[in-house]
Amino acid sequence: MSTISSPTTNLGEAVPPLWRSCRLAFTACAFCATMNLMFVKLSINFAIVCMNLKKTDANSSSEVSFDWEKETVGHILSAFFYGYLLTLLLGGWLAQYLSARTCFIVGNAVAAVLNFLIPVSAYAGPWYLYAVRFLQGTFLGIMLPSIQLIFSTWSHSDERTKLVSLSSMGYTVALILVNPITSLFCYLSPAMGWSYIFYFTGVLMVASAVAYYFVVFDTVHQHPRISAREKEYILSGIGAQHEKKAIPYKSILSSVPVYAYYITHFCQVFGYAALSTSLPFFNKEALGLNVIENGLISAIPAVLSTITRFTIGISFKPVHSLTKLSLTKFRKVTHVLGTLIPAAFFLVVTLIPDNKITILVLLCVSISICDLGYCGSYFPSLIDIAPNYTGFLSGIGTAVANLPFIVVAEILGNSIKEGTLEQFKILWYSCSGTYIVGCIVYVSFGTSIRQNWG
Repeated sequence: MSTISSPTTNLGEAVPPLWRSCRLAFTACAFCATMNLMFVKLSINFAIVCMNLKKTDANSSSEVSFDWEKETVGHILSAFFYGYLLTLLLGGWLAQYLSARTCFIVGNAVAAVLNFLIPVSAYAGPWYLYAVRFLQGTFLGIMLPSIQLIFSTWSHSDERTKLVSLSSMGYTVALILVNPITSLFCYLSPAMGWSYIFYFTGVLMVASAVAYYFVVFDTVHQHPRISAREKEYILSGIGAQHEKKAIPYKSILSSVPVYAYYITHFCQVFGYAALSTSLPFFNKEALGLNVIENGLISAIPAVLSTITRFTIGISFKPVHSLTKLSLTKFRKVTHVLGTLIPAAFFLVVTLIPDNKITILVLLCVSISICDLGYCGSYFPSLIDIAPNYTGFLSGIGTAVANLPFIVVAEILGNSIKEGTLEQFKILWYSCSGTYIVGCIVYVSFGTSIRQNWG
């Protein structure tokens, strides 16, 4: 396998402070974008539990607006991801060859407008709601690949894991907030409270899109306010790697590290997708929790995950330096820990069906530990192995990673119709198995070494 070395720096004390820097400003924007993305993705998961309470449900204190079958719910949950998959490759290409900044801003802005249309489309009928969710997925699919591409031009190699980890905390912060906020809205207004989460998210996204216009730029050369010192520092860590070249399709299709990344990404996201999508249903149907308990407990995995990602962001570089291992070997060590431990926890959950507290503890801790195998392991490596084609490859990778959300939504709609503890074991076995497969693949074939074609 032909490779070339990654850029390094010896600037030492010349490194400009991260605080109040332009690269931190973009990291903050990426944080907001991922947070808003997860609000759009996941708010429907809890809202639909409130929307679809039956009149005979003990947790329902008012007339219901909807009474959809589980299959219809499954289709609505998966609609976003079908649209997402449709445009992720296009988004990667547009970001790579036109403007990552434009994709980033426009994708967010249009999805924000569509979010305001969700309540009225739901009352019009489930297929209208399906269409709006599908369109949201298409525009956010155009947006998402631009994040990694901009990071490849705005992050020095020595800071890349830190900045990517900090930005990815937007995912977990959204998980912390979305279920408690939605449950509170549902509690305060059982008939219409579910709709407020979509208006709330829409306002956040519009405000964010305005901020992106003034803060996000494709390259350091285009930024009107960046200091000469910070510009020099960033350029010293990315080299001349961002010329727009023809995509080497043959090299990509024959690259084992690229396939290893995609398979690992699918497997790692599966457990996350299973828990984030199914936990509100699991808490209500299998454990019998009320709406407030459900919202608070559903947020616990995200709280733990946020702590994990923040810890990884500030400690990865120092710990890596102490181990004296290569970047690839160190990431493989963290990946083993971040996959096999959660895999074991999911298996244990299937063996203790009557202990609710233990089940919830294991599920919450497992999703936190798996972050060690995500942002502390393979996830930033795509920028390392092929920085010239990060946007294109990220589009493919994100498409692959969203397949688990479709699979989980269909499982919920077709195989867990009664919502019993026994039926939910299907998901927990699947999570354990995919973690193990992902671990084997990444340890065997993954790398953080830049490829000669990349």
